[in-house]
Amino acid sequence: MHNIESSVRIKIADGPEIKEISTQAVEAYEEIVFEILGDETKCVEVQPSSKEQIVFLLIKSSRYTDKDNRTYKILYGVEIAKEPTIELDNSHLYQGIGEISTLQNEPKNFRFKNTYPGSTDEEKEQNKAEIQILVGRKATITCPTITP
Repeated sequence: MHNIESSVRIKIADGPEIKEISTQAVEAYEEIVFEILGDETKCVEVQPSSKEQIVFLLIKSSRYTDKDNRTYKILYGVEIAKEPTIELDNSHLYQGIGEISTLQNEPKNFRFKNTYPGSTDEEKEQNKAEIQILVGRKATITCPTITP
């Protein structure tokens, strides 16, 4: 058994400060790191389990959707046969079954798309993003009853 601990600190200037520490117990975890070049789409197998097995998912990037020019985006989705629609405009952290359920489909395979320019090799390299995914899950399942 492993524990994944995360902490969040929200501070508003001349306003409230909220701190939250969360611990998720997991039986298995995996870190996936890959690069996606400018104007590239990449599909990634994140984990083999059903949605109910996942208790922690972090998606982080070295490049995010451009806040000044919304044409340039890093997108992802959990259906590899469809265009991704979730904008990676910051780190995305899903903790617990409730938050994981907002992904709607089984988060096994993800499709990532980098819409930053990539018409030349130099431009593709210049606009690449390094994506880091950390997933924590339950590994044991209930065995079916075998009748002789």
